[in-house]
Amino acid sequence: MNSMLKHQTLFKRWLNTLDSKRNQTAVIDLTTDTEWTFSEIEKLLAQKPSLTSSIIARLGGIELIVNTIWAWRDQVPLILLDENVSFKTEQLEGLPEGVAHIKHTSGTTGAPKFVLFSDKQIQADADQIVSSMGLQKYDCNIGVISPVHSYGFSNLILPLLLYGIPLIICDSPLPENLRVALRKAKGSIILPAVPAMWNAWERAGVLKDSPVKLAISAGAPLAIDLEQRIYDSSGIKVHNFYGSSECGGITYDASKAVRKSSHITGTPISGVELEVTPIGRLIVKSAATAISYWPDNRNEELGSGRYLTGDLAEIDTLSNQLLLIGRMSEEINIAGRKVSPVDVEKAMMSIAQIEYCVVFGIPSCQSDRVEDIVACYRSLENINEAALHEELKKKLPSWQLPRRYWGRSDLKVNKLGKISRSDWRDRYLSAH
Repeated sequence: MNSMLKHQTLFKRWLNTLDSKRNQTAVIDLTTDTEWTFSEIEKLLAQKPSLTSSIIARLGGIELIVNTIWAWRDQVPLILLDENVSFKTEQLEGLPEGVAHIKHTSGTTGAPKFVLFSDKQIQADADQIVSSMGLQKYDCNIGVISPVHSYGFSNLILPLLLYGIPLIICDSPLPENLRVALRKAKGSIILPAVPAMWNAWERAGVLKDSPVKLAISAGAPLAIDLEQRIYDSSGIKVHNFYGSSECGGITYDASKAVRKSSHITGTPISGVELEVTPIGRLIVKSAATAISYWPDNRNEELGSGRYLTGDLAEIDTLSNQLLLIGRMSEEINIAGRKVSPVDVEKAMMSIAQIEYCVVFGIPSCQSDRVEDIVACYRSLENINEAALHEELKKKLPSWQLPRRYWGRSDLKVNKLGKISRSDWRDRYLSAH
């Protein structure tokens, strides 16, 4: 990265992009069939009044892009939230000075948390990703992943605003929609996605003879057989990318060959240092690491450029490759989206017939899905599993719904009033 950029603000970086790319196409939104140049985005920003409080961003598209620069211009925090996440402004009262960006994540304990970032940390994340992946060599990004999630924001929005890498916003990741986006694109394409998307595209034959020159997969481990199938059918090497909401990008597989193991995540990206604790827990040191969690701002796991992850890992001393072995967290990984079992248990317990329940994840037979959710329960009276599922559909988004239900009359709390998640997971796996 140019050393002159290190002391500039995010907004100044945007103005540099604007000056160099002013009349070039910045965004093509296929959902509205609309295009904007960089100068047209600036005109939209000029209509915005001065702000004194934070901006909440829940949706993608041009609205997110303009709101991001708006927050930068007026030096207020930008808060990225899913549509279904409830939020009250008082939740962020008393924020420390210097907070420019706020993400929402379940955190390593499974309890929902906000993660606080400074202007420099957001810049560092973008600079490290762009440098390590060589994004400036390509003509445009195709946006099929959510731009309000950490992966999408860092790989789509920041390269657009800080480096001028154009963005094509796709209607959805369905194969027919990707075909439209690829026809609209010019030149060599960057396509960041998650394994489930890559699987669907490979099966539909969308990738063969496509202009995709840099294929990236993150959010969940990319299965080796899928990586190999894509390479064999299209010649595209999908590059595994591993990161976290708390510290941005961590490792990247820059190799041209298909990996030998799905445990391999790649080597540390530019500016990242890795360590492994005696029990195998991964520590990430990076200029992109967040200030702290909020409201629990104790820095035992996060802060001062250091993030103690919940992942168990090994580092190959010869190749410097990071191998992910497992994780300490009880979060369930559904195709890269993290589900807190506590949230599913709360929904289960709100159903009158349920006396006790415990929720956990098990390996899925679909490698790109990663895990399936199992709900083990004890009912006060017989309840049809189909009826139970229908009740939960009223309380949870579809991707958080259990795929398997296990009624157990012997499910009960221990002397501490708790149910051991790991114990019942082991029992389930032994019985099935």
